[in-house]
Amino acid sequence: MAFVAAQAYAIDNLVSQAIMDAVQFHQRAYAANNLRRVTAYYLGDSGGCGNVAVESSDKRSREHYRVCDGVIEQRQDVEPSAPTDDPNYRRTVVAVGRQALLAGAAIGRFEGYVIEARRVGWSGRDGCGTVDVTVTYGDLMVDNGQPRVCP
Repeated sequence: MAFVAAQAYAIDNLVSQAIMDAVQFHQRAYAANNLRRVTAYYLGDSGGCGNVAVESSDKRSREHYRVCDGVIEQRQDVEPSAPTDDPNYRRTVVAVGRQALLAGAAIGRFEGYVIEARRVGWSGRDGCGTVDVTVTYGDLMVDNGQPRVCP
């Protein structure tokens, strides 16, 4: 895996702030100014370093970073595509989403992919609600979304 130190690759303050907040609080973090919004997804620790995926409203791609001893390094890894054409993968994602709706949070695994979901809220008397789903492979984010799920 190749890493580029933050000093060598200019990471702007907005991205840096979101990354450091995500690592410090071990959860998703947001930063914004009048031009754009940045979302940093905390993906866990490996080798004593925090792993973060960043999406910015002004870019169409997702970037991955690692924070070791307070130093942000941009990763040059490319995440694999989720196997969305596999019906067993889709069934696993749906099952994890439904379990999260009922229990508040759930986790599932499919051939090395980790599917995590958390209930965001209920949307009506029908028992349906919104869940936040994040799919990772290793320490890279593959997909995320907030689908409406029904039991």
